[in-house]
Amino acid sequence: MGVTMSRRSAWWLSLVFLALGPVATAAAAAGSRRAATLVESGNEAFAAGRYAEALDQYYKAQVEDPLNPVIQYDIGNALYKLGQYDKAQQAFDAVKGGVKGEDQGAKAPVDLSRDGAYNQGGSLFQTQKYKEALEQYQRALELDPTDKDAKHNLELARLKLMKPPPPPPPPAKKPEEKQEDKKSEDEKKPPPQASPSPSPSATPQPKPGEMSKDEASRLLDALDRAEHDERKADKKAAASENEAIDW
Repeated sequence: MGVTMSRRSAWWLSLVFLALGPVATAAAAAGSRRAATLVESGNEAFAAGRYAEALDQYYKAQVEDPLNPVIQYDIGNALYKLGQYDKAQQAFDAVKGGVKGEDQGAKAPVDLSRDGAYNQGGSLFQTQKYKEALEQYQRALELDPTDKDAKHNLELARLKLMKPPPPPPPPAKKPEEKQEDKKSEDEKKPPPQASPSPSPSATPQPKPGEMSKDEASRLLDALDRAEHDERKADKKAAASENEAIDW
């Protein structure tokens, strides 16, 4: 299997991601056929989008062939796809110093220094380390001045560095300042309003043909007085009648 480039064009404000997909390692040349089998299995999972499975296969291959830089590079690609950018940039850093692996198909050396720098720049960019990302894209361009994607990403990192940093959060207020603010807010509040007394019109009015409460009270008082006067007259009449009988 030969080394294949999976570079794609991108819009101006979009980052162009990985320089390469997984690279088939010449495990046979490194003395480990089992590592080659594991890498091929990892590459199949990577191509199908099963990045966690691919990473697991690459790690197993690395146990069989720990000094193979191509396996390390494939691990970086899988970590990047899984969003583990800090670990990915460490993996790419380990292969960007000019270390060469071999392509299994062509049995030819593969220089990973340029692609390691490019992909490390992408990992740093994703963690908003724009200055460090810019340096890695510059290194990739030094190794390949015709790389349009590296130039694109470098300019994008420059744009990010030109943006002003967000304003710092306001300082925390002291307890006495908080009390002053609360006092000012209390002073601004309107004073409580007294409940308005009910207006005469609000007093319930009797329905037509019904007696009001005052009228009923006056009527009861008049009936009591009339009854009292009647009892008094009855007593006086009885006394006069008794006097007549005595005579």
